[in-house]
Amino acid sequence: MSSWQPPIKVSTAQTDEEKKNIAVVLDYMSTAYSPENNKGRSSVSHLCTPNSTFAAPTTFPTCHTPLDYADSHAKVMSAIADLHIISYDIVFAKEGHVLLRYSAEGSHCGQPHNGIEPSGKKAKWTAAAIFEVQDGKVHSFTKEWDKLNMWKQLGWMKGDDIRNIYASLKMTTAHRPTFDPARGKDAQRGVAYHQRLLPAHTQLKVRQPGQGGDADPYVRDLRAQLLEAEAVHFSKTNPAAAKTTESTISSKRRLEDGPGENGEEEDLQAKRLRVLEETRNVDADSDGSKSDDSSEEDSDDEEDETAELLRELEKIKRERAEQKEKEERERASAEQEKRENDIALGNPLLMPTKETETKRRWDDDVVFRNQARGTENKGKKEFVNDLLRSDFHKRFMGKYVR
Repeated sequence: MSSWQPPIKVSTAQTDEEKKNIAVVLDYMSTAYSPENNKGRSSVSHLCTPNSTFAAPTTFPTCHTPLDYADSHAKVMSAIADLHIISYDIVFAKEGHVLLRYSAEGSHCGQPHNGIEPSGKKAKWTAAAIFEVQDGKVHSFTKEWDKLNMWKQLGWMKGDDIRNIYASLKMTTAHRPTFDPARGKDAQRGVAYHQRLLPAHTQLKVRQPGQGGDADPYVRDLRAQLLEAEAVHFSKTNPAAAKTTESTISSKRRLEDGPGENGEEEDLQAKRLRVLEETRNVDADSDGSKSDDSSEEDSDDEEDETAELLRELEKIKRERAEQKEKEERERASAEQEKRENDIALGNPLLMPTKETETKRRWDDDVVFRNQARGTENKGKKEFVNDLLRSDFHKRFMGKYVR
């Protein structure tokens, strides 16, 4: 243990065993923080247990034992050659644990650090540590250190880019606010565009064959198609009138076509006679078909009326049968109810009436009757918490004073 120790500002009363534990911890700290005495793990191996542990994931992520920490801290002190502890701000122990908070300072006056030449800049920082001591040696060491503040003061940060510093320390920046938003890297394929920004609908849509227009190879005769569809329909529904319909359609077509095949135009009188002749035949055929249709319709109507009458007769018979069955059920129900009533009320001993009741009571001729008459209206005694309004006082005043 070195002869000089930094001053202790705040402490508490400790037992002898706790004082020994504090002395072991201070001896370790004085060696680890001395540029002259700290030569690596060999300098503090006699102060640590074989299975000792170290935890400082944010500042020394690669150190797992106090010996590893001594090696890493020796490298730091090679750059900060005058590093030393100013004071122990808080030191106290509880059983096998020792907690201390200390302040340290130093300047970059030694070797280069991460390619940065010595600048002579000074820095002050604070740190806290928790030690566990077993059998007079350090068994565990947990440290929390304001490393970022020290690096800023020494000029070891490249500008104010905190993310680069934390990346070099293998630390996370998830707990820090995002002052500088993340920017994506340049794409190797060139400028990227959103799908909705790309050109669309670059071709004009035209009518396809079958949709009408100039693309169709022929012009549809809609009237002819309609007449053919009507002829097919009439041939299925009324074959007798199918021939008449076909002749009518052919005559209409001839009238619409106008002149004959030879191309000679008929005079007005001849055309009028031809049309009258054709329409006369058509009317005659239509009258004949109408008469046949009317006779068939009359016979169909008679058959329908007969069937309707038969259905109505069946309906009347069914309603009468249902009515008769309903009346039978009601009559049987009434008889059953009357029978049950006679059984229940037929015995005068069980169900007495005015005729069967006796004229006199059995105790009409006794000497003492109505002995309790007048007592039913007598009020109950009530407790009154007042001597002047009590029942006894009222009876006394009524008997002797009034």
